[in-house]
Amino acid sequence: MPNTLQESMEDVSFAYMQGICAYNGYTISKVERDNDGIDATIKCKGYPAEGCLRYSPTLDIQLKASYVKLKRKKNGDLTFILETKNYNNLIIGNRMTPIILVVLHMDKDRNKWVKHSNAALKITKCAYWVNL
Repeated sequence: MPNTLQESMEDVSFAYMQGICAYNGYTISKVERDNDGIDATIKCKGYPAEGCLRYSPTLDIQLKASYVKLKRKKNGDLTFILETKNYNNLIIGNRMTPIILVVLHMDKDRNKWVKHSNAALKITKCAYWVNL
């Protein structure tokens, strides 16, 4: 039996992040079970950029994917409806590892999510992140 629509959206959002991390030389690992709202962890070997003071930084991510909950306001800002429990996990200030929210804005038409051919693999739309 195929995955549910929500499970497929989650998998595409992780694949999107995996591609971004691979391109930039970082590793990403998926958390196998919910752990305080953490869905994935990104790690970098060494210094991520010239002048960076942190060696081998780690970043936790809460991943969301939506085609309806993400809205653009007239001034260009984005809004996203987030459940209270998820928000509360993201605003904890004394985490050992920083956490960000990453929202993949998807097309309502599932046939437009991923396109692949001999020339390219394309995940449509865009992901946005915020540190609360």
